[in-house]
Order: sequence, then C-alpha cells, then structure tokens
Amino acid sequence: MTLLVMGLGLLGLSAFAFWYVWERSHRKTMKMPAGVDLSRSVPHRQEFELYHNVLSLCARKVRICLAEYNIPYRSHHIDLIETGSYEVISRDYLAINPGGLVPTLIHNGHPVYESDFIINYIADKATGSNTRLTPTDPAKRAEMEVWIARASLIGEDASRDHQRSAGQCIPPMTVPLFVASIRYIPVAKILEGLLFHRLKDRAAFFLIFKLIGLSGVVQVTRFRQIIQSARDAMVGHLRALEDQLALTSGDWILGADFSLADVSWMSLLHRLEETWWLKHILANHGLPRVSAYWTRLKGRESYRSQITALPHPIIDRGIADLNAAITRIPGWRALYEGS
Repeated sequence: MTLLVMGLGLLGLSAFAFWYVWERSHRKTMKMPAGVDLSRSVPHRQEFELYHNVLSLCARKVRICLAEYNIPYRSHHIDLIETGSYEVISRDYLAINPGGLVPTLIHNGHPVYESDFIINYIADKATGSNTRLTPTDPAKRAEMEVWIARASLIGEDASRDHQRSAGQCIPPMTVPLFVASIRYIPVAKILEGLLFHRLKDRAAFFLIFKLIGLSGVVQVTRFRQIIQSARDAMVGHLRALEDQLALTSGDWILGADFSLADVSWMSLLHRLEETWWLKHILANHGLPRVSAYWTRLKGRESYRSQITALPHPIIDRGIADLNAAITRIPGWRALYEGS
C-alpha cells in the first residue's frame, strides 16, 4: 500500500512537472519597451482596439485620452488578479503583450506599449480632431511632459523613490484596496501568478494579503512604513500641484487649456479617491485649488464614461470594506489620519 501511494505521488509530481514545463514554454514573458511594435501584427476589427482593465491606473488614462479625442475603440477587458484572475499572463494575452501588463493599444493591428507613450501616440494620430491636448509651444510641451511624468509610475519597484513622482506613491497607497479586494479572489488564482508571472513578488504579496487580511497587514511594520512613506510623499506632490494651479491661475495644470497632463492626473486623483486617501489628505492639509481642480475633472464627460461608468463588483466591495476598516481598525485609521 505504501509503495502504491508513493508511486501515485511520484506520478502526480511528474505530471505536474510536465504540465508546468509545457505551460512555461507557452507563456514566455519579457519586459516590453515603450513604443509601437511594427514587427507584430495582431488580429483586429477596428483601427483602434484597447486591451485594458477597469482598475488599472495606466489603462484609465488611455481610455480617458481616447474619449477626449472622441476616438471609438473596441474594448477587450483583461483581468488582473485584483479583478478576478491573472488573465494578463494567459497564452492569448501574452501573444499580444509579452510583458503581461495592461494597457496595450492596437492601432491598425500593431501593438503600442506603455501608457505615457500611448497617450502621446494617440495625440499624434488625432490630427484631424478639433481637440488638442498637446501644446504647440515647445516650452509648454516640455512642462506638460514634466507633469505627466510626475503622475506616472517609475520602474517596477514601488517600495521606494516616492519623492520622484506621485505615480510612484500609488501602488503602496493602493495596498489597502488590494487587501480588501483580494479576499474575494480564490487562492488558486493567486498561485497562478507565483508560477507564471514575470513579477513574482507582487503575486507573493497578494498571497500574504489574502492570508492575513486588513487587520494583519497593518500590523506588519514594513508594510506600514512603505505606505506611510508613500502617503507623506503624496502630500508633497499634491502641494506642488496646488502651487502649479496657483501659478497658472487657470482651470488646468498648464493654465487655460486641458492637456495630457490633466488626463494623467485625472486617473491618479481618482485612485486616491477610491482608496479613501484623497478625502483624508484634503481634510488634513487643505489644498483648496486641488480640491476645486478635482471637482472640474469629475465634471468632464471622459471621467464619467471611462471611469465611473465602468464599475467592477469585486472592487466596489473592496472599496466599501476598506471604508469600514478605516473606521474599525485603529492601525488603518492612524495611517489615514496621518498620526
């Protein structure tokens, strides 16, 4: 009987090893540079098609940009683990973006990678539009790029460099929502990321979040320190935005004209609102111009059609659970109130 059990066990391990090696060979991933891949042709039905996720900060800015230019696009929603599964590392999606990240814009069949490049690419292609989101003046264009970069992620390690950009603060500040939402995701879905995702540390963190929950995560000193560092740096970035809005005396970052800089900050400020940080930062630090600016951003049709009109049940439950946790769990309350 013992030999039979051992034999079955070895058979099972052999089958798993064979499956894993076969899957790995069909899920090859690599970091993709920003730009258009003219060597790759993807099946498509429309001039513009977008592979995106409703929660992704980077995907949101691309959707907003397309909406501002009134460019119709065919939508392909790709799940992140936060919204249900690791569809980004499915064989089908890796054939489109071997980096396993969203968004990917398909233009006339060719993939375009990295959201900051994509929004500038869209602006360059929308030459026939009455809308213009990029200044013609080179100095203003350079200023716009500075503010786009300030709202963007830098590299793949979000545990540091929080002073470099507000975007770099977003992953740690989204941790509370990740933890609240991941409780609704089966462990098996997370394990797929450990096996096949290029960024295995993220999958490992999601597994930890799943196991210890909101009450446990806030007790881990390292997690708490990273979130606090990002929170404090974000306050500085929002103060800089407050100063910029005062300097230009206009409705938007560059003054009177809405630009790609505002597209980027619309996505970022929404992430701060849905994770409950914006409410607490504005209450504790004032920033009246940022508050008024955010109100103007929410009034745009692109915000309504590309963000609020695209809810997700798991994220909605996570947002509600997080709000309750901030009130109920002293550690989270202290982090959010800045104490």
